[in-house]
Amino acid sequence: DRKLIVTPEYQNKGIGRKLIIEIHNLFSSTQRYILVTGFKSIKNIKLYESLGYKPGSVIRNLAGTKKGQFNF
Repeated sequence: DRKLIVTPEYQNKGIGRKLIIEIHNLFSSTQRYILVTGFKSIKNIKLYESLGYKPGSVIRNLAGTKKGQFNF
């Protein structure tokens, strides 16, 4: 597990997209990527889908909060 977070002052500048693309380039032999985000994180969901990720299963964290899993 690794977390990738762009701090708020740098969001909406294409940095997250560039980071994900670079991760794909660096680890091109990886068979599967999984991203997890909250259901209310609409901007994250749109970004992931625009990069080819597809919605996967629904998971809950220890606090019971629903999270969506995206697979690539």
